[in-house]
Amino acid sequence: GESAQAMRKALRVADSMAPCVLWIDEIEKAFAGMKGAKGDSASSEVARCFGMFLKWMQEQGEIKNEGDEPVSPCFIFATSNNVSQLPPEFLRSGRFERKYYVFMPTEEECIRIFKADIANMAKITDEAGNQMEVLDSRELNDRFWREIMEYCVAGQDGEPRRKFLTGADIHEINQDALRRMVYAEYGGGTPEYEGKDAKGRYQILEKNFKARPMTVKPYSAEVYGRMLRKAIDEARPYGETNLRDIAECYIALHENKFNPVSGEKDALIPFDEYRGEEECPVDVSDERALALHGDSRYDREMYQYIGAKINQLKGAAQAARSAVKRGSS
Repeated sequence: GESAQAMRKALRVADSMAPCVLWIDEIEKAFAGMKGAKGDSASSEVARCFGMFLKWMQEQGEIKNEGDEPVSPCFIFATSNNVSQLPPEFLRSGRFERKYYVFMPTEEECIRIFKADIANMAKITDEAGNQMEVLDSRELNDRFWREIMEYCVAGQDGEPRRKFLTGADIHEINQDALRRMVYAEYGGGTPEYEGKDAKGRYQILEKNFKARPMTVKPYSAEVYGRMLRKAIDEARPYGETNLRDIAECYIALHENKFNPVSGEKDALIPFDEYRGEEECPVDVSDERALALHGDSRYDREMYQYIGAKINQLKGAAQAARSAVKRGSS
């Protein structure tokens, strides 16, 4: 009963502050457990909270008693990492007036995220208080970024791989590359360094840094690119590890008529490319990928990779439904 009590208290606070904007981050986690086993007490408690929240949403702006003034409404703004995990009642028509989605970023979007992230960490301060430009951004031209994005799908040996990035992945890779640049300047990456445990590595870096404090100089694009590639090699980005979640999320986005924030023409897999009634709803042929994403190998391969998983999930679902029909006939 504590969860229901907390829910009532939270809704009363929102009502008391109305008119206001109520922002609920990662809303699917608030109602995790809705799909638990029947009779499970935790699942039943979550279901009570969920019902309470839906009723409260429905009452926003309504006149409860004749002669009363309309209740000042709360504008509800919610985010979700995976809408396929939301209870279906949440996505029915009328619950939310607008539904938008941000999908896996395309090559162009990834490059913009890289540049924005670099701008946020463009300067650091050394021990003397001097501002240090981390990178010479003039050298980071379009060709540099195209090569980095292609490296995500084809390593040094040209073998295909699946380093498809989110904004969070890009930030972590950038941070890792920056650490590697500094470490390399102070003994990181040497045979002696690699042979030590974490404590021993720290001692090497500390000793070398005390002997030669950091100087104010930007790193070149060549050094940054080399370290960036090493960071990409060791990264386990979301697009590589969570393919099924991405495909299930896309199917749920389509079925619930979400709109792309960036516009349909810029979407990785436009909704008009998805034919849900077919066994393979996404055309993942090389010809179609080329028509949609042109000379971007990164986008073409991500389109085909995610599209193939969507086709697999839809094919399995249709096969299961056919089996049920045969069993009932």
